[in-house]
Amino acid sequence: MVNWEAVGAIAERTGAIGVILSLVYLALQIRQNTTQMENNASLMRAESERAVKTHGGHFNLTMANSKQLSGVFRRGLENFDALEPDEQVQFSFFFAELLSAMDLAFAERSTGVGGTAAFDAHLRGVRPLLLTPGGRSFWRIYGGRSGSREFQQYIDSEVFSADQVGQASPPSP
Repeated sequence: MVNWEAVGAIAERTGAIGVILSLVYLALQIRQNTTQMENNASLMRAESERAVKTHGGHFNLTMANSKQLSGVFRRGLENFDALEPDEQVQFSFFFAELLSAMDLAFAERSTGVGGTAAFDAHLRGVRPLLLTPGGRSFWRIYGGRSGSREFQQYIDSEVFSADQVGQASPPSP
């Protein structure tokens, strides 16, 4: 005759072992998934910084390769209104492209996809340009169309407002 109590006890132990093994397997899967997500996030940050640096490098290379564009940009920074209408368009598109790269770095920093280094580097390069007479004119005319609302507010508060009180505050994280 079969001892059903013994069979029940064995079944309970087997079930308990199965639950424990399932929990161990689940914990290992969660750890593996977490590691993979961290690796993906690191790759995304690296790709983000590479893209931002490539964009900035393209800007510098374009300036270096075009004496005409460099002259328009230099004169535009000194006095935007003194440029010919076609030069104003050229200056504006070029300045907008520079701010587009900065807005990308700002968005990536804000969402955590990118680090702060790329944005901080852009800010160090763009802040002095925005604070020139031509940069101020550009921002007054086109600032409301340059990037996200959050980016525009950041530039208004951290570049222009800080400059009005006589010191530029460091970028916030």
